[in-house]
Amino acid sequence: MLADDVALGLFVANLPLTSEYEAKLRVFDIQLKEVKQVSLKVVGSESIEIGSDAIETFKVELRSLTNDEDINIYHISKDEAKRVISRKYVYLLSSGTRIPVTQKMTYKSIDDYWEENATQ
Repeated sequence: MLADDVALGLFVANLPLTSEYEAKLRVFDIQLKEVKQVSLKVVGSESIEIGSDAIETFKVELRSLTNDEDINIYHISKDEAKRVISRKYVYLLSSGTRIPVTQKMTYKSIDDYWEENATQ
């Protein structure tokens, strides 16, 4: 079982993704405090722009098997590094308000991040 957080993205990025890859997962939803069944499927390929670079990615859909509105879309780079390039999902507030969120990677590597954000 996986938690629905950063670790899930790392897990997805390290799967042996191909254009026909599919799997079923059990994911712990931190907000709802419950385990949900999720289908994972590569639904296509897309080129994602980060700065002046275009990165070829697998478009991976994680969809709850019990809630049609609970969908996460990951873009995972096709290069050897297999990084999460972006993630799209809907954040649900306790009031019922739904907030669409897109997270996009702005660094080419974790080394770039640490180099720019290092403290002396």
